[in-house]
Amino acid sequence: MTRTTSCKSSVPAGVAGSSGAAAPTLRLPVEVRFAGRPRSHWLARFADLYLNRALQRFRHRVVHALLRVRDVNGARGGVDQQCSLALQLVDGQGVFLRELTATPKEAIVRLSRRAQRVLVDRRRPRQRP
Repeated sequence: MTRTTSCKSSVPAGVAGSSGAAAPTLRLPVEVRFAGRPRSHWLARFADLYLNRALQRFRHRVVHALLRVRDVNGARGGVDQQCSLALQLVDGQGVFLRELTATPKEAIVRLSRRAQRVLVDRRRPRQRP
């Protein structure tokens, strides 16, 4: 049986970062869920800050972000940290991305970059050949 836990970042809405010196900005609501591994508040905070920074210029198009972190093989180790990112867009469409890496931090970084590329590509009108 897989136990799923969820936690939302403790970073208050309107806070741009940890320094407090930056002007308040709207934050993208990021929900982080863990399955098959212990819940990590550090990882949830990292995911919230990293995704908010990476997707900041698209925050007017993204309604909600859900990041799932799963340990596929359990304690056996190996390249088995699966992270999936589901973005709910304002127009009702969704974006779903998945990465399998050795560490969840690496997966979050890769997912953030892929999400940026997907959102840029969806903004451009499609060219007919």
